[in-house]
Amino acid sequence: MTRFNSWIIPILVIILLVGSLITFEAFAEKSMQLDRQESITSKTESDLRESNAQLRAESAAHGKTSTALQETTEKLKTLEQENSSLKVKLQAKQERESRRPPNLYAYGNCTWYVKEKVPYIGGTWGNASSWLASAKSDGFEVGEDPRQGAIGVAFEGYYGHVVLVESVNKDGSVTISEMNNSALGGFNIVSTRIASSQSFKYIYT
Repeated sequence: MTRFNSWIIPILVIILLVGSLITFEAFAEKSMQLDRQESITSKTESDLRESNAQLRAESAAHGKTSTALQETTEKLKTLEQENSSLKVKLQAKQERESRRPPNLYAYGNCTWYVKEKVPYIGGTWGNASSWLASAKSDGFEVGEDPRQGAIGVAFEGYYGHVVLVESVNKDGSVTISEMNNSALGGFNIVSTRIASSQSFKYIYT
């Protein structure tokens, strides 16, 4: 019995040591697997954050592009509308200029002179004081801002007075030509002078 105990105890110790070593190796392997999984998980989370940041950046860029595209489209629509309006005005002007109504105004008066200078305007617009309304009725644009080549209408006296704008000066005044200005020769006399642009309403020819 004593001999048996002398060799069985070392064997048991060896078995325990081998078991402990196997358990330790298994634990170490499991720990390494966990470390690898944590590393993979960490990298995946980092990749996901980068992907989300990239998606947000692309979304913002797309939003800016969409806004710019919308603004460009609206500008193009505005330009097309303005171009269409200009075409209509140009066509109307060409149609007016193709007509040459006879000059039925009294010879030597301001109305006769302006009609001679701008032959495609109406020949029966009446006295100068009624020209603005008559021109507007005939499709001419009217306004208060002077332009070279425009007809100036002054509502002075009973008959009024019309002139032709030869140029618009830097100080806002206008150089005009006219006929039958009593202060500058009167009947059938053409004269030129500088006047305040606010003295007239304008018919744009």
